[in-house]
Amino acid sequence: MISILFIGSILLTACKKENEPEKVRNLTPTVSIITHEDGDEVRDGYVETFEALVSDADHDVYDLEVTWYVNGDIVCDWDNPNSSGESTCEIVFQEGDDTLRVEVRDPEGAAGSAEIELTVLPTGAPDIELLTPISIETYYSSELIQFSALVSDTEDDPEELIVTWT
Repeated sequence: MISILFIGSILLTACKKENEPEKVRNLTPTVSIITHEDGDEVRDGYVETFEALVSDADHDVYDLEVTWYVNGDIVCDWDNPNSSGESTCEIVFQEGDDTLRVEVRDPEGAAGSAEIELTVLPTGAPDIELLTPISIETYYSSELIQFSALVSDTEDDPEELIVTWT
């Protein structure tokens, strides 16, 4: 009698394990920066547009959220990617900024990230040369005085520069 009960409990245990539902595992979303690579150069004070591509095997891209960081500081807060899984962030880098990281998370809290190191190139100030009036001439407040200058810049075309007289 004891042996029959023992065999019965083994069969019940085996049946119970076969009928238990499998635990669904939440897969980690993936992200990659697609517009820039490790070691790329960006200019100090200029807007750079970055794009990342995100995906998740068990969630729709609309359910994912993406955030961007420069040196650990959020520059583009949590937002959903577009229907193609792309996230865009416009960033103005300053000297000393060198690490860009993008993170993606799914609704269940699984997260993935990608990070690149960038080189921020310093930008120089524009040059200006005052052509007129000439300092050796005599000028009177009752007469019009012509002012002219030559402006240049190593990063920008002259027509992009703004000159203000005061």
